[in-house]
Amino acid sequence: MSWQKSSDGAATHPKLMKIDALPDADDRLLNEVKGWLWSLSTQSAQHDTDYYVEVGTARMFGTSRTAVLVDVALRVGLLTEHTIDGLRVYKLLEDENLWHIRSRAEKEWERQQASDTKDPRLKVPVVLRDGDNCRYCGVLTQWRGPRNHATFTLDHRQPGQPGTVETLVVACWRCNTSRSNNPQWDDDHPLRPAPARPLYGRWAAQYLTDNGYPTQQNVLREADEKRPAPALGADPAPMSVRPATGKDDDTATAPRRAVPRATPARVESESSQTPPPATPGVAPPGSGQGRVGSPSGVDGTGQGGRGAPQAQPRRRRGRRGKRGPGRGAS
Repeated sequence: MSWQKSSDGAATHPKLMKIDALPDADDRLLNEVKGWLWSLSTQSAQHDTDYYVEVGTARMFGTSRTAVLVDVALRVGLLTEHTIDGLRVYKLLEDENLWHIRSRAEKEWERQQASDTKDPRLKVPVVLRDGDNCRYCGVLTQWRGPRNHATFTLDHRQPGQPGTVETLVVACWRCNTSRSNNPQWDDDHPLRPAPARPLYGRWAAQYLTDNGYPTQQNVLREADEKRPAPALGADPAPMSVRPATGKDDDTATAPRRAVPRATPARVESESSQTPPPATPGVAPPGSGQGRVGSPSGVDGTGQGGRGAPQAQPRRRRGRRGKRGPGRGAS
């Protein structure tokens, strides 16, 4: 990914401040040069030119003021002129106190690191040799979960070079990032020898097994194997609810009531049901014409089940309002 990062103090960089000291400077020149240079820097980041800018790019953003802007930037040291392949180009000042543009080499190295750490031809033998312990500090690394100081990584012992089984080691996140661009790190933190009996956590053992090296877990990481215990006073049973209480009730000691679980209704087909034995003089169920729950209470083929309560006849209520003329008025 391309990006240009400006320093927090870039707006008052000493070389920018020199512009106001030029004899021909006016009240707009400083901001004009600043905006022009920042446009050039974003173009350099986008096209991976490593601070170099083509003359055409300078003219595109400077338009009719290009000659003035180039002259001022050269005089204060924000721009230098070079020749590459017989063509004139400009190079922006490389100073992290002003800005930082990711170079092409940085991007390629980042891609190489990602490729090496995902390549099972490299990762499997390194994990098989080192196990889960960091080869610098010895901490037991963590394969899953949020990134922290113990997160599992593979460190390149020769930065900038493609990794090999001999130059890659298991390292925790803290040691790997601390070693980056620090030549003194190796002197202060010598590499530990490969363990005679490597320790494999759950995910390391599974990774090796999945890649053709059946491995048993021989170390327990509580973060991987156990859920944290509920906090003091917390409800350990999420399937329970507390009944509503008044404002004067002690909610801490209120009894819990289990949430009833729905019982699925039993569905049977008619062919699976066995009719009861016939009784002399009594019609068998289902032979009548009525419905269960009808006023007659006769079992039939209608809806509902045996023993449904009898419905009471509904009483019609008279219509409210005044009677109209000619309809029984006395």
